[in-house]
Amino acid sequence: MASIAASESPFDENKSSDVIIRTQDGVKFYVHRFILSLVSPFFSQMFNLDQSPSTDNEPQEQPVVDVSESSRVIDTILRMCYPVAEPELSSLPSLVDCLVATSKYEMDFVMRKLKRPLRNFLKSVPLRVYALACQYALEDIAKEATPKWRHQITSSLNKALMDTHWSGTVAGRCYTEEMKDISSGMYYRLLQYMSSGKLPRSFTKPYNSQPVVSNHLEDYDREPHLRLGSATDVFLVSIDGVKLPAHQAIIWAASVTFEELLHSTESPEGLPEIHLPYAADILVVVLHACYPGGMMLDNRLTLPDLAHLLSAAKEFELCVLEEMVKQRLLGFVKSDPLELYFRAASLGWEEGAREAAMQTCRLSDHLPYAPVMETMPARYYHSLLKFRHRCRSALAGCVQAVVSQDDKGDILDGKLWTGWLRDELEGTAPELVLAIAATAPPNAESYEALRRSNPSPWGQTSTNPPMPKPSQRLVAFGALEKEIKSAYAKVSTTSDARRHLFTQTKVELKLT
Repeated sequence: MASIAASESPFDENKSSDVIIRTQDGVKFYVHRFILSLVSPFFSQMFNLDQSPSTDNEPQEQPVVDVSESSRVIDTILRMCYPVAEPELSSLPSLVDCLVATSKYEMDFVMRKLKRPLRNFLKSVPLRVYALACQYALEDIAKEATPKWRHQITSSLNKALMDTHWSGTVAGRCYTEEMKDISSGMYYRLLQYMSSGKLPRSFTKPYNSQPVVSNHLEDYDREPHLRLGSATDVFLVSIDGVKLPAHQAIIWAASVTFEELLHSTESPEGLPEIHLPYAADILVVVLHACYPGGMMLDNRLTLPDLAHLLSAAKEFELCVLEEMVKQRLLGFVKSDPLELYFRAASLGWEEGAREAAMQTCRLSDHLPYAPVMETMPARYYHSLLKFRHRCRSALAGCVQAVVSQDDKGDILDGKLWTGWLRDELEGTAPELVLAIAATAPPNAESYEALRRSNPSPWGQTSTNPPMPKPSQRLVAFGALEKEIKSAYAKVSTTSDARRHLFTQTKVELKLT
């Protein structure tokens, strides 16, 4: 948004003003505390902190408030606060700058006024308007934008393109740069509406609130220092106000981060305190990890507990604890892969996110809702959906390559075979079939690998069926559809088949 050379009426220098706002580009706006206090709790609190009375009769200089916004942005939002003509906002980037500043200064009155220029972009860029509406909790704007966007894309979707190209899918098209920081829940509700055409109760508000992690380790030993028989000399204070006594020398030896925090903390009367953004249950485990012989993980720790604990272990560089927590978290990869994926992605743990993302391939085409989506940015959900689509496309391509190399005259029809596998992917994981298909064409080794990976489809017999002849191999696999389904549904998360998926198809998970 371009700057202005100098403030204009009514913000030019005048005797009635009592405060000056100085913008990032050095332009001064002479304004009135009373008006800003009425429209902005941010400025009201700021002005209330400066109530020192004058000690002499000399006129006082007007205080200056420096802000990081440009003069054009401040001029626009101030004119919406004063009884003057409102400026026109014909550029979406300029409007976005004003929305950011209005939200920062808590100007709800101005935010409501900005809805009018925002509506002017509903026809041209409804998806971007939806993203902005979600970001600033403008529910009515979100409900106006979504039908217009749905009409635009449903008239131009290409079914053939959707099968092979991510950019042709609804999920791929329903994402724009402005959406990266809205919640995955908002992105999820948009996709649900695009699929069903039914407006949700709310786009911008969660289905339900995140459950509060309870303090369920009341009987856990919170004072491992008692075993040492010496006086403590520091407190770790949790976000819920619990003080955990400790020894400086021991926690310093375990993590240099504690030493840095202690040196940056002002000590009140008594022992110094280190205030940390973690619940007491989490800090108890961290404290145990610092003391000799104290390393343990309680079985009652939930997946969210463990995710917070992993965050703490990474922050305090407790490597042994970090690895223990990661192994425990991987225990949720089958029971709750979706939440594990989001937690791992938010912590930058790519291995855990990849394993969980692979496991979601066992879920249906439309992933279920999870409350954790409300606290995770949409870019993680977008990356997951894109990864799943690429896995399915890779499998379909591998199978098609196998079919195209065989004699189609006397075997199962290639389209039928490929179609069956695509249907299968709606509910199960592709690892084993992909591992077979990716050998292109199947050979004795791949057939034996299938048999060895899970012999149960052929029963507990002393002899197994021989390797089919080239003209029979797809018939053999076609006749074993149910058995193959059962076999690859049971493939281990560490199997060769799973590794084959990544090495042969180069499908990668990118947390962007």
